[in-house]
Amino acid sequence: MVKEEKMIFEWKDDYSVTIESIDVQHKKLFQILNHLHKSLSEQKSDTDVNKTLKEMEAYTICHFDLEENLMNENGFEKFEEHKKEYEFF
Repeated sequence: MVKEEKMIFEWKDDYSVTIESIDVQHKKLFQILNHLHKSLSEQKSDTDVNKTLKEMEAYTICHFDLEENLMNENGFEKFEEHKKEYEFF
C-alpha cells in the first residue's frame, strides 16, 4: 500500500484570482514549495535543495513577468505598487 504524502502547502480555491493562467502558475509554485519542504525535511543533498531553489527563483521571475504584463495590458490601477513589491522580492 502506497502512503499518500501530505502536502504542507495546499492549494485552496479561495486563493484563485479567477485567471486560469495565473492560477496554474500559483499551483506550480505550491508544488515547488512542497518539493523544497520535502527535500529539507528528508535532509536531501545541498545540490537537490539548491536545484529546487533555483527552479523556484526562475519560475517566480517568469510568473511575475506574466502578472506584470497582464496588469499593464488591462490597466490595473495599482500596477506601480505591485511592480515595486515584485522588485523588492
